[in-house]
Amino acid sequence: MYEWLVMIFDKKNSFIYQKANNLILHNMINHNIKVYIDDIMTKSKYKSNYSDDLHSAFEHIRIQKQRKGDHEA
Repeated sequence: MYEWLVMIFDKKNSFIYQKANNLILHNMINHNIKVYIDDIMTKSKYKSNYSDDLHSAFEHIRIQKQRKGDHEA
């Protein structure tokens, strides 16, 4: 038996993945996040703020993941 460990990126799945990332990160896009089909880029105006911006992006994703888990339970 074979199990996929990654999502196959055809046209439909890439659209779903892009839409999900846009919904999760909607309030951070164009401020300090850029979302492409299979990439999420964090940017900062100053080098000293980069780690804080990256931390806030991961924290935001973690919170959204917890909310999704709460709805499924």
